[in-house]
Amino acid sequence: MLEESETLALMLDASDLGLDDMNLVSETITVEMRVNQTESDIVMRARATLVARETCDRCLSPFDSRMDVTFQLMLTEKELLLEGGKDSDIYFFPANEQELNLGPPLRDAILLERSMKQVCSETCRGICPQCGTNLNQDTCDCGENGVDERWAALRQINLSRTE
Repeated sequence: MLEESETLALMLDASDLGLDDMNLVSETITVEMRVNQTESDIVMRARATLVARETCDRCLSPFDSRMDVTFQLMLTEKELLLEGGKDSDIYFFPANEQELNLGPPLRDAILLERSMKQVCSETCRGICPQCGTNLNQDTCDCGENGVDERWAALRQINLSRTE
């Protein structure tokens, strides 16, 4: 039985979470939890910290991305709370249970927090579309005037006559 409010720190093995598509810098994930218990419910607020090795979508350079993931779970003995629908934050947890697998909710929270577009910095200039030079590290002579000939026909359109 928990005290009314308790703080826990856990170290989880990343390989147990099924995050094989993420290149994590460390094989362990630190999770800090604040657990509050009422008469029949337990509310857990958790924060996980991890670092993933990503590849920038603009310049293709590798970089480390720190993620601070927060999520909340409610464990309840009351099946009535689950009748309104499948709420992913509420779990049925009978009084006789002793263990809870935090893997699936933690994995979901990490994947939802991960950016869809990986960028090494907001000021990343990417690569030159003509020569492939990383514009963060060097400049090239291609210039901004280079026009892809596939789009050259669009120069013939007179936009001044459109309303």
